[in-house]
Amino acid sequence: METNASSAEFLGDETEANITVRNQLESQLLRLPAELRNQIYAYVGLSTTIRVFTLLWSSTISWDDAKELKFQRPNLLSTCKQVRQEATTLICKHAVFDLVGCDAGLLLIPRRSQDFFEFVTSIRIARDFAMVKPSKPKASANGTVYKPLTRWLPNLERVYVESTGWTHRGGRIRARASLKSRCGNDSLEVIIVDK
Repeated sequence: METNASSAEFLGDETEANITVRNQLESQLLRLPAELRNQIYAYVGLSTTIRVFTLLWSSTISWDDAKELKFQRPNLLSTCKQVRQEATTLICKHAVFDLVGCDAGLLLIPRRSQDFFEFVTSIRIARDFAMVKPSKPKASANGTVYKPLTRWLPNLERVYVESTGWTHRGGRIRARASLKSRCGNDSLEVIIVDK
């Protein structure tokens, strides 16, 4: 079989529309009313932490690939096209995206593919990133413009800051003020999580 064969050849006589109808009739999940499915998707999101990471730049990895964030989508989004379309927004809205393992500098670079991140409302970051002083957008030596997190996380409502050893209240206050300023959002909820 040729490598460029169309998906219709793999499906035989069954078209995508027929598969969708069959899934709706046979799937226990898709037979539930939409309101119940939405509640399930929200509960899945509430119990999901999506670990995000960046690749380390090297001679074998291009700068564009190194600055992209990588993550594993929740398994529910891989079940079928209809579930992915229905659930993506709700899962992203309720899940926490864990950015602790990311290079802090790369978090300020605008993303190429923002479709998934536009729904994100909660992130977890490291203490070091929270303490970086806010600055105006500027270009780096390679021409990349560093912008506020809200440029690629437009619906950000909540930031969890992993803390180890913040014993004085002043550090927490500065971290909250820094993040709110950097995001340009005074109503941003900043939650300090002691480890």
